[in-house]
Amino acid sequence: MEIVDEWITASAEPNVVERLKIMGRIHADTVSKGRFEGFVLPAFNYVAAPPASGLPKYFGKRQLERIKMIAEVIEEGKKQGSIRQDIDSMRAAYRMMVFVWSEDIVTMMGRDEYLNDGISLEILDLLIDDMAAPKTES
Repeated sequence: MEIVDEWITASAEPNVVERLKIMGRIHADTVSKGRFEGFVLPAFNYVAAPPASGLPKYFGKRQLERIKMIAEVIEEGKKQGSIRQDIDSMRAAYRMMVFVWSEDIVTMMGRDEYLNDGISLEILDLLIDDMAAPKTES
């Protein structure tokens, strides 16, 4: 799961809105540059394993840890004023993780245009811009 942590923790950008966008771009870059088979494919084998094996629940618990890490970043943004106060941080973190899962799944399906044509990054920008606090005029 260290690869998952990398895209979440790689940026030190102080503005959380920008950091979230960087996080998403790091994930897109990671998936499109060969780390797919070494991590994403095996990870989804956990999800698809028989429930009795305990692997899907184990993977789900690990994913929840990462969702909580993202929620902490969003909470930081609320404190700094870059993220809207009415945003539920866990729900927003789940939305961010759904973006990540979408990149993983379409890559498994061989739909390279999702990443290569910028479709996933359009979705990322919409997702993050929706949670961003309105910019005030100076």
